[in-house]
Amino acid sequence: MKVAILIPVNETVKAVTAQCLARMVSRTYLAKLAGPAGSISPIVETFIWSSSSIAYNRRRLVLLALEWGADYVLWVDGDMTFPPDGLLRLLAHGKAVVGTNYRRRNVESVLPTAARTRAGERSAMMPSGAGLKEADHIGLGFCLIEARVLRALKMPMFLEGVGPDGLSPTGEDVHFFERVREAGFAVHVDDDLSMEIGHMAETPLYFPR
Repeated sequence: MKVAILIPVNETVKAVTAQCLARMVSRTYLAKLAGPAGSISPIVETFIWSSSSIAYNRRRLVLLALEWGADYVLWVDGDMTFPPDGLLRLLAHGKAVVGTNYRRRNVESVLPTAARTRAGERSAMMPSGAGLKEADHIGLGFCLIEARVLRALKMPMFLEGVGPDGLSPTGEDVHFFERVREAGFAVHVDDDLSMEIGHMAETPLYFPR
């Protein structure tokens, strides 16, 4: 089983993200995985692509993963924190698309990345720690996808867009998950793991007055 960890970056990967990644890869190799034909030995490779366009980075990373022959891709953004068993827990669900719901980088408000869309209106989904849920959109900060899903989609599968108001931006993840659902794949979010995912936010620090 080959898992490609895909990391799109603008400039650098956060040090704490690199630490989480090292711990997770180590835990994954030490785990005893079983499949229908017996034990499974995971092969994990990491791919990084850097440019000012997150959508372009993701498109390039998909090509690299498929060329490598990945069975799964694990998206890990360069500003995330996650537990050492994060990959193993997502693999254990046996879902084609399963990820996590984490906070957007907004210090003032608690805004989740997962959402359902009904009649053109997006409704945010707060994690409740209640196992697996279905969503329409989730963030790609920590998300596992079977390679067959990516092979079923056509390029460009990642595009940054504009919302119904003609002004507000929509992320490349929204466009991607729309294509995923159109291809017949359900999108799942692990509510329990979501409570252990962190999203790094940079804020200026001042001396108190």
